[in-house]
Amino acid sequence: MNSSSANPITPQVRLAVVCFSRSWGGLEMKLVEIARELTRRGHFVRLIAPAACPLLLRATELSLPVLAVSPWLKYLDVAAADRLRGVFHRDRTQMVLIGQSRDVSTVRLATLFRSSPSLLFLQQMQFDVGKKDPFHRWAYGGIDLWLTLTDRMRDSVIRNTTVDPERVQTFPIGSDLTRFDPDQYDAKRERERMNLPHDVPIAAVIGRLDPQKGQDDFVRAASEVIQQVPNAHFVIVGEETKSEKGFTAHLQKLVEELQLEKKVRFLPYTDEVPRMLSAIDLLVLPSHSETFGYILVEAMAMGKPVVATNAGGVPEIIEHGKSGLLCAPRDAQAMAGHIVDLLRNPDLYSRIAFEARRRATKHFDFRSQMTRLEEILCPLRRSK
Repeated sequence: MNSSSANPITPQVRLAVVCFSRSWGGLEMKLVEIARELTRRGHFVRLIAPAACPLLLRATELSLPVLAVSPWLKYLDVAAADRLRGVFHRDRTQMVLIGQSRDVSTVRLATLFRSSPSLLFLQQMQFDVGKKDPFHRWAYGGIDLWLTLTDRMRDSVIRNTTVDPERVQTFPIGSDLTRFDPDQYDAKRERERMNLPHDVPIAAVIGRLDPQKGQDDFVRAASEVIQQVPNAHFVIVGEETKSEKGFTAHLQKLVEELQLEKKVRFLPYTDEVPRMLSAIDLLVLPSHSETFGYILVEAMAMGKPVVATNAGGVPEIIEHGKSGLLCAPRDAQAMAGHIVDLLRNPDLYSRIAFEARRRATKHFDFRSQMTRLEEILCPLRRSK
């Protein structure tokens, strides 16, 4: 759907987005994107987060209405709840979008009065533990609508909580595909800009460097691939979480042990993901666990075949053999086999690249999903 054709719903929805995370990752970035897009469509959206956290700073840069609230307690922070109650009243807030499970109880405290706003929880992190105890029954019992990214997550919520299944919906947010259009970029120019070699196949992994992300399996797969595709090169894009050091050094040592120094390149985190994707031939997602994987959608939209593990919600994005190739987590040999298949079979490469872009644009376009969110919000607002 063309974003210019999306008409704002009248009258406006008055929404608060609450997230007490002090991190800056996919979850927080997506909440800012949602707030920005709904604001662009004419709704009033205030983003509430701890003082000086990256999420609040980014929202301020974008001139979005913000409020700094910094809870001392992980759950049931009475002072933070009182602060929220005041701003909800002043803003005439009709609904609250909650960004983390741990924040639900404090928001629930803030809405324990007549004419309280509707509560929506957007679950972006998987959990597979039982939460049917009295505390969670009370906290989650106040949620009017629970949105999950995948059907797998929805099934887990229904299995592990007492939330009414009718209040739980699958809602794959997707990515802003207006940015991920292969016709906007020149692969040769992007390789020159990043000092990457020309006329050789390049496979890349893009994301936070972490043992659970499986970059070490990618390095081991690279060692297998070059036995059959000697001119192949590999790029690892990303950085460690600041508080968790050591994995980069582990990866670099592994590259040296496998004598891949001339084949594997490390690049830092970049906001220019479309340019990075333009410069490579295929993306690899070697995660041991993965809730959703926005980078998959973005690579697919750029017409890049993907080799990924079948962890978590990945099979709901990629259809094996059609829009990508899947293997089991930690299976570097199978991963290498899929990479080789794509690099040595132009027909397979082209077929999967075409289907990947078609599937991404049809099912995972962020702006189309925001239109769907508007359709969800209005009747929920009126029902209160």
